[in-house]
Amino acid sequence: MKENRVAQNKEILHKTWKFQRIPHYHVEKKFYRHMATLEAIYSTRTRLFAVELSKTY
Repeated sequence: MKENRVAQNKEILHKTWKFQRIPHYHVEKKFYRHMATLEAIYSTRTRLFAVELSKTY
């Protein structure tokens, strides 16, 4: 019973390891790059966002 629990914990840690090893600065850098390439215009009449891709993208 204890061996099964240990095996399950190791499997869970192995699955989550690939997500935890990504440094946060890579995610932030990618996010800011995408935000810099988008132009968002808010229309007060329709209350909708119009998003355009810039030419540098």
